[in-house]
Amino acid sequence: MKTELREAGARGAAEAAASLQGREPAARREAVRGGSARGRGIQALSALLMVVCGVAVCGAASSAAEASPPEATSGCNRACLIGFANRYLDALVRHDPSGLPLAKTYKFTENGQRLRLGEGLWHQASDIQYRQYLADPARGEVVFYGALEESDLPTLLLLRLRIVHRQISEIETIVVRFDSGLEERVATLKASQPLIDSILPKSERSSKQTLEAIANDYLDGLQDHPPRSFPMTSDCSRTEDGRTTSRTSTTAQPGWPLGCDLNSPIFAYMTSLHDRRFFVTDVERGQAFVIAVMDCPGTLKTVEIDGKTVLRGPGQRRPREVLLGVVFKVIGGKLSRLQAFHVTNLPFGSHSGW
Repeated sequence: MKTELREAGARGAAEAAASLQGREPAARREAVRGGSARGRGIQALSALLMVVCGVAVCGAASSAAEASPPEATSGCNRACLIGFANRYLDALVRHDPSGLPLAKTYKFTENGQRLRLGEGLWHQASDIQYRQYLADPARGEVVFYGALEESDLPTLLLLRLRIVHRQISEIETIVVRFDSGLEERVATLKASQPLIDSILPKSERSSKQTLEAIANDYLDGLQDHPPRSFPMTSDCSRTEDGRTTSRTSTTAQPGWPLGCDLNSPIFAYMTSLHDRRFFVTDVERGQAFVIAVMDCPGTLKTVEIDGKTVLRGPGQRRPREVLLGVVFKVIGGKLSRLQAFHVTNLPFGSHSGW
């Protein structure tokens, strides 16, 4: 950046700044190109300003570089980012993080708690049985979610890494621990993997802004009762921790809406979603990934379903926080698939740890 500015000194500070953006304002280009006295005056003045203010210009350019998007500092494309995730996972099952390329100020959390790297899941993780990846080179972010064992017990892992200058600067994990049923959960995740990973034709792609807007509309629907409608496909489906929780016409239950619809009182025990952070918006694949914290204050004991008063389950009648990571798949501007991973019983008032 600084070298380019120095070489552009004869053309003037204004032209150099414009060239760094890949274009030059038309009016200024015409004035400098022309042979008019005004054009020659601009050239002379620009050269003088470069001599007098060269240090300031270079300093400003340096500051701009430091404030540039992460793509300028991650040094990683999609394959490179996934390579970092695999390197982390290899170290995890060896129970040895010592060889990882860590930034000096890296941060590591497991289920919202800040830990030293090597603690928590690191002690007993083994046998990774399923892998799926999301990546956003522009942000320097990679997300892995999959299945493994911890002390021979079934476990789901959601892992987020941020890569800066080819070093790991952020490590965020959501570890879902349970007692049985790993094979069934893996089978459910595998069944949707081809669609989640598919590259969309250009006619079915959405902008980054649209991807985030649809994801936010869904999350808003969990806290707003009744929810605002959002676009979804007729076959939209939702899995939570590897289990399908959306309903179809053949699996319908009282009070449950079909597909990814949230217009039902059964969701009213959730009151707000905070600490929302987007890490992946992949236009080519129609993917958005967000981590958030959901408040469940435990104030709703019963709910009216089809004219009947129904007692809520124990987990919905007690105050708690839910830390969740959610993968959204958007096709043709409509939500098509949703995969969520939760830690469901954090103390009420907990935050994400970030």
